[in-house]
Amino acid sequence: MTGTQDKVRGLFLAALMITSVFAGVVAFSGSVAAANSGDYDKAISNGGSAWSGQTIAVLDHFDSNDEVILEKKNSNGNWEFQTFVDVDSGNDIVLDTSSYSTSDYRFVEETNGGTVDGNYTFALRTQKVTASADPVAVENAGAANQTTVTVTSNRPSWSLIIANDDFTPNEINSTFTSVTGTPVDWDDDGNADATDEADALLVSSTFDTSETVTGNFTGIATGSYDYTFAAADTGISNSTTVNVTKPATGTVALGENLYTDEIGDVASITFTLEDTSQGVVRIGDKASDNYQANLTITDGDGDGEVVVNVNTFLMGTGNGDTFTVANDDDSISNEEYGDLGGSLIATGGYNVEVATGTDYDVNSQNVGTFDIQPRTTNELNTWTAPGAASLPTDAEGVASAVDDGTITQDGTVAKGDYLIHELDATGLEGVIENDSNGIFGVIGDNDGIYNVSLTVTEVEPARNQPARTVNINDTNTDVIAGEDVYYLITDTDDISAMPSHGEYEAEFMIAEESQLASADESVTATWELAQRNIEIDTNDDDMVNVSAEDGETISGTSTLAPGTSLNIRVNGQDEGVAFLKPATATVQADGTWSTSVNFSDIAAGSEFTVNVNNGAATADGSVQEAAAPASFEVSDLSAPGTVMVGDEVTATATVANNGGTEGTTTVEFTFGGDVLDSQEVTLAPGESTTVEFSITADVDADTYEHGISAGDSSQTAEITVEADTTPTPTETATPTPTETATPTATQTDAPTDTPTETDDGDDSGQPGFGIGVALVALMGAALLALRRQN
Repeated sequence: MTGTQDKVRGLFLAALMITSVFAGVVAFSGSVAAANSGDYDKAISNGGSAWSGQTIAVLDHFDSNDEVILEKKNSNGNWEFQTFVDVDSGNDIVLDTSSYSTSDYRFVEETNGGTVDGNYTFALRTQKVTASADPVAVENAGAANQTTVTVTSNRPSWSLIIANDDFTPNEINSTFTSVTGTPVDWDDDGNADATDEADALLVSSTFDTSETVTGNFTGIATGSYDYTFAAADTGISNSTTVNVTKPATGTVALGENLYTDEIGDVASITFTLEDTSQGVVRIGDKASDNYQANLTITDGDGDGEVVVNVNTFLMGTGNGDTFTVANDDDSISNEEYGDLGGSLIATGGYNVEVATGTDYDVNSQNVGTFDIQPRTTNELNTWTAPGAASLPTDAEGVASAVDDGTITQDGTVAKGDYLIHELDATGLEGVIENDSNGIFGVIGDNDGIYNVSLTVTEVEPARNQPARTVNINDTNTDVIAGEDVYYLITDTDDISAMPSHGEYEAEFMIAEESQLASADESVTATWELAQRNIEIDTNDDDMVNVSAEDGETISGTSTLAPGTSLNIRVNGQDEGVAFLKPATATVQADGTWSTSVNFSDIAAGSEFTVNVNNGAATADGSVQEAAAPASFEVSDLSAPGTVMVGDEVTATATVANNGGTEGTTTVEFTFGGDVLDSQEVTLAPGESTTVEFSITADVDADTYEHGISAGDSSQTAEITVEADTTPTPTETATPTPTETATPTATQTDAPTDTPTETDDGDDSGQPGFGIGVALVALMGAALLALRRQN
């Protein structure tokens, strides 16, 4: 396929062919016809310049009989031969520079055919051309039918060609009505045809370094069209694409009915587009809110969605960065921003209305709410990380580093480790995004636009000395932003003004003069910069004593950041033979560290030295006889000998550790051959404890063995479970009382003095048996009971 630059060069072939033919006619005379203005783009002067791709001419400087060469100055300043050139009969040179790159050149008279002619120098430059359409998507009817193409170049005063393989020169001219032009032979067929799609339009006006052409695509068939914008003489070109669609007929809606964010933050609002690529968005209402912003959104990649980022800090400024798209394929155009004179927009709810097309005055298809909440300044915390750690670059990485212990929250930071200030505050995202220096531009502006500051000050300065301050800036601190949280990570080695130790207070403040706060908002964190220190745990004699066995612990403390790895070397002499036992340990969150070393192959009495981190800490030690293992003994078993079925049974015993080391054992309670309960006991050497078990004797009446055991030691005893012999009481019927008639009083005669006779029988008035019979029965029962006991 013919290249763009070659096509443009073809515009001048006709004139050059005529020159060639004429040269052939007069060739027999040994001369070439003189050049005319149609043979070249530019006649250059000595010391002048041209654009690579132009055909240049040197007029009447050399003689027609001279032999002239072209030389190029290389990067070393030396001249290099390029080619011989012809001097025509008119003493002119014509040269096509399309094959020559940017540099300095000169024509040199190699052989004098007449008078001696001096060198002729010139410079070649490379032209650049760019073309960009905005918007890229247009419609073939209605108000969204136009696009503006901005054409830029590093060259002033040049001629432009517009080409498109789908349109004739006349059609190109009717689309881009802001310019006029004439057909040009674009396909090198020798004809410049206004109705030939293979030809192009040569714009009549001269273009400068930046020009625009406006295209109207009303009536153009839908499709994607590539337009080439080229320089007529150099052939340098650039292309841009315009996508033509039918007018919007679908719907535009909000992804959610309610979007909420804090003032000062950047909110993301999603719009969905169905059967359309464009829509209008209205935020706020001029009449009720004294604020309204109008946007035209375009779904450039056809995914049916446009996400608009709203910088709430800029909403009242009319700033062009207030509304941006999250996807570079999408776009916002024809913005009409609300302007509150630079003041922050008021908090509260604002209607968000959407509709298809590009007309802001149409009725909305859908309505939602954008609720802007007040911002808050919450807290400031300090964290630390080892100086040798590989730190994350995003908020997710920070969370992972916290989980794995690389980053820990701590009020003490060792010199050389990382100091991390964690700022929890809403409503800063848009503020930081608006400043070219990011968060450091914001916190460094304590009496200007933002009135925000972050200071770090020594708490207790030296006597008669001012408090030291630490300048947190982009030369010593990296920033990781999360969701309303910011991690400022400072390598303490990069802060030369900071002393080796001391207590500091960090304060983040938004002053009441700021638009972001109605009163001073301040959060502080106090932390201590500690000297790098490692200590080894020793006994009262400053010795590390271990036993001649595996798994012996060497431990200590450190001010280094949790997660710091320590290298430990144990060097010693074992019966005259040197030994080395390397180990590692990690500083824990509480500042402790420990490692396990195997001394089972080292004789008791051997001495050694513990060395941590190449002498950062050292301690002497010795190997002791291995202590006897833990040995458990059960004694003093106590439990009842007899119980009734269903009674609670409680058994106790003493468990003692008679060994030389601490140990843990499982103590079990057995009853009738089954383990009914257990518990774990941990005892130091020589220590004892009482264990207790309680069960319910829900078993048949019988004699059972029970016991308490710990390891190989146990004690057992018998217990008799008896049946309950208490008789069950029998229910007795309650007699029903019989109603007795009430006697009627009868009048009687007065008594006489005659006595009444009394019966003196054996029963003495007792019913049934008499007294004698009752006594005999009682004595018989007593004799029977006495016999049973014997």
